[in-house]
Amino acid sequence: MRRHTPSALGFALTILAFAARANAQVAPPPAPSPAPTSPVPTTPESTSLAPTSPALASPPSAAPATPAAAPDLEALEGDLSQEIVSTTSRSAELARLSPATSVTVSAEDIHRFGMRSLDEIVNFFSPGMFAATQEWGTSDPGEVGARGVLLTQDLGCHVLLLLNGHAMNEVGSGFSSFDMSGIPMESIDHVEIIMGAGPLMYGTNAMLGVVNVITRDASHYAGVHLLGEAGSSSPTAKNYQMLSPGADGYLSRLGGDYRIGAGLGQNFSLFGKEASLLVQFEAREDATAAFQWGPQPTGLSYGPLSTSGQGQWGGLGRWKTQSDAGLVTLKVGDFEAMVSASRVALSDEQYITAPIGPDASVLQVLSLRGDLKYRHRLTGNIDTLSRVYVDSMQVGQANQYIPDLCAGYAINGPCTYQYHQNGVWGGLEEQATFDWFKDGAYVTTAGLDGSLREVGFRTNPIDSTGAIGPSGSVGVSQGTYVAGAAFVQQSLAPIKQLRFLGGARYDYDQLGGGRVVPRAVLAILPTDTTTVKLIYGQAFRNPTQYQQYYWDGTVELQAAHLKQETVQSEEISVEQRFLGTQKVFGGVFASQWQNLINYGPVTQAQFEQGAAAGQAFLPTAAYFNAFANTGSINATGVNIGYDGTAAKGRLRYGLNFSVTQANDQTLQGNGTTTTSRLARIPSWLGNARIGYSFSDDGPSLAYISQFYGTMQTAASVAGDTSAVTPTQWINRVTLSGPLLVKGLTYQAIVDYKVSGYYPSTVAPLPSPSPTTPAPVPQFAPADHLSAFLSLRYDFSLGGGGQ
Repeated sequence: MRRHTPSALGFALTILAFAARANAQVAPPPAPSPAPTSPVPTTPESTSLAPTSPALASPPSAAPATPAAAPDLEALEGDLSQEIVSTTSRSAELARLSPATSVTVSAEDIHRFGMRSLDEIVNFFSPGMFAATQEWGTSDPGEVGARGVLLTQDLGCHVLLLLNGHAMNEVGSGFSSFDMSGIPMESIDHVEIIMGAGPLMYGTNAMLGVVNVITRDASHYAGVHLLGEAGSSSPTAKNYQMLSPGADGYLSRLGGDYRIGAGLGQNFSLFGKEASLLVQFEAREDATAAFQWGPQPTGLSYGPLSTSGQGQWGGLGRWKTQSDAGLVTLKVGDFEAMVSASRVALSDEQYITAPIGPDASVLQVLSLRGDLKYRHRLTGNIDTLSRVYVDSMQVGQANQYIPDLCAGYAINGPCTYQYHQNGVWGGLEEQATFDWFKDGAYVTTAGLDGSLREVGFRTNPIDSTGAIGPSGSVGVSQGTYVAGAAFVQQSLAPIKQLRFLGGARYDYDQLGGGRVVPRAVLAILPTDTTTVKLIYGQAFRNPTQYQQYYWDGTVELQAAHLKQETVQSEEISVEQRFLGTQKVFGGVFASQWQNLINYGPVTQAQFEQGAAAGQAFLPTAAYFNAFANTGSINATGVNIGYDGTAAKGRLRYGLNFSVTQANDQTLQGNGTTTTSRLARIPSWLGNARIGYSFSDDGPSLAYISQFYGTMQTAASVAGDTSAVTPTQWINRVTLSGPLLVKGLTYQAIVDYKVSGYYPSTVAPLPSPSPTTPAPVPQFAPADHLSAFLSLRYDFSLGGGGQ
């Protein structure tokens, strides 16, 4: 395979760097005047102010000294408004100079525009990333796509989710949850969204991008903080319009939400060192409005608990999510410790995939994560980062099965399918940065990462008495796996108008094998306000233990040997700042995906092989699916955006818009290849926002929206041309401000969705009888109107509101 390496260009720029250094030594420039302080948040990923960080300094100029000019207030305001990111290089740097396309969403904007979850932040602020909420008909988390690519039943596996640089993706199956992330929203200082193939610091999963949630520092969160929030959503009628309030059962079908939280921030001294402590807890529940499904005939027996009658499918249904999350961060000198714990439960209270009563499908995820960092400056130009991390996670899922499937486990009547997964993993990471001339012009970064994980899972078919069926536990797998990685990258800035970054990363995993991924970025800076970036990168994802080894006997067979998924991306981006705080940006991008792991029907040969291995309990291949490397995608697109502030920062506004074309080529069981448009992601999407603060401590009013084009569903890709969702326009108005009591504030949020369609379809299981009509897929509903009201009370430990 041909590898693209930056060696020739890197060598030439290295010579230029040393030449520039030699000229600077002959004619040294005058000492620079003090730079203005930039509003960079103090975070676990960034512990020094950006203007004094070597990574942000420009190379020295050999120009002769000139008299000091009057301060340019417009330029100063523009400098103060520039975004700072730390995810791409693990050190603070201006976003316009970072080796990726990125956006930073501050805690102020998260509150001002009424963001209630991580997937909303992605949808309303990112330049092309798209987070779909939890799927109807399953208890799985939502999907996440970007730049025209979203993989159905992916569960966020191709986006790397980080909490203070700590990977949150579960290692057994790779999923990450953005709608119920297990991260307390009130603890967030800012969110960095990195688009495209991930930076070299990160390995598997960073194919579509990286989302890094940076939590608050106690110095910006001192005192005690209490939160209470409640909301409701209107039901959707069978014609996908808003249900009339006078309809029968309207009140019982309303959706309901609540969120409560408590936090503490405290600065103190410990062992003679400056220390800070942050503690945050959050509990929430979101329940959609109930929707009427069916009825429609199926020819299948649903058992005595069915409310729709024998051979009928339908009834009211809703889904509900619950989340309890806690976070503790402690900083003492150069040490930073973090402990995160969460419980996330998702349930389908419905008569859909298994219409035999409420709580037909329940998923619960328990996680505990720990992280310890130590930053140390060995010399004036060598910085090191040492990190130890450990995680544990338990996943439990219960689905009520109809008798037709339960018969495979030798159980008469309905049964419960219980899936159990547990995993423990941990590792050690070392990183060193060598700034050759102590000014950020020539910086080498290298790192090592080693980890060990143990993951196991099994499925228990449970009969009506609560006992495991005659088949016993199925799909049992337990394994211990070793992984390691090494990376090196070099940045060069031989002249002020040119910056280059290049490097490579090698990863090894017992499941996926070894992989080298290169990355190269060239930034051209013709002026102080103009940036042009040329970005090339590769990324990969290892097959997970679940994809490689799981089987259940009635629906899924074990996969054949799976290979790593790979993506190669190219991008050109342009950013222009003007009038101090105004920014217009855009770019073109392309990506090529290979060996994508798809979940689809098995061939007759695969079924016979599974049956011979004792993994197929039902009589025909029609019941079964399996994972296989059958997909490839070519995607191209363009994005544009605008961002700015006015009225001394009180007025804030922004716009993102992207258009993409992505074709999915899937290898079929008969050896042919089909080409189709990807399901559940639009070809165009965007977001817009405007908000105004009436005074520094007064009320604020904000409007934000997301809009996107038509979307195919899995049913439409399969041939049902009517199963295409219409254009969607989501609108949110947020009003927030202080109340009469000192430290007490309110926030009122109103959401309105123009379309009542969600890009997913739900249908009963098909009958094996050829005389039974084929099931008719129904669109999943979107709640048209939702409203939320929250109260916050902040007070110091000494008493009294803040």
